[in-house]
Amino acid sequence: MIQFHDFSFSYKKEIAVLDKINYSFKKGEITFLKGKSGVGKSTLIYSICGIIPEVIKGEYKGKVYVDDWVIGEIPLSNLSQKIGLMIQAPELQLAFPIVEQELAFSLENFCLKPSQIKRKISEVTKQFGIENLLKEKTNNLSFGQKKMVNFAALVIQSPDYFLLDEPFSGLSLNLKKKFAEIIVTLAEYENKGFIIVSHEEVKIPT
Repeated sequence: MIQFHDFSFSYKKEIAVLDKINYSFKKGEITFLKGKSGVGKSTLIYSICGIIPEVIKGEYKGKVYVDDWVIGEIPLSNLSQKIGLMIQAPELQLAFPIVEQELAFSLENFCLKPSQIKRKISEVTKQFGIENLLKEKTNNLSFGQKKMVNFAALVIQSPDYFLLDEPFSGLSLNLKKKFAEIIVTLAEYENKGFIIVSHEEVKIPT
């Protein structure tokens, strides 16, 4: 469970973007955060994944828990075992020149055998319908394809919680449906938690 206990945050000495937040997000739930720009949606998810306060500094009060871990006391490298973050700009999240390398990277860090890595990549590319992109250069992908590869790279790591910042923005209707179907499947059958920042109404199939 992700829990906010009397959590407040402000950038520098500005008015608090988030003020005395008390809320819980559970595994298996899909939660949408909606609102105008600047109301603190992205700030909230950055507070969960540890970017705040480790990378982005400000006035930080209260506690944020991910299960029994306290944010700010756990290294970011450890948090990645439980939290998967997808940012708005997909090109900034792609780290490798080839799609297959992008998908394999985290699995190699987990010290999986080559046969296990190959199997997991095969499973996730089939799930996402991107088998034909494996050998493609990431900088040649379309905007929507880049988002699909980023999401697949998170899913293959199998974190407990996914933080998705505007995942549906700029996608075709078909890709929006595919994203939604995968989110629902992971929440219902693998008990994954989702916190989704979105400006638009997206119908999640049930």
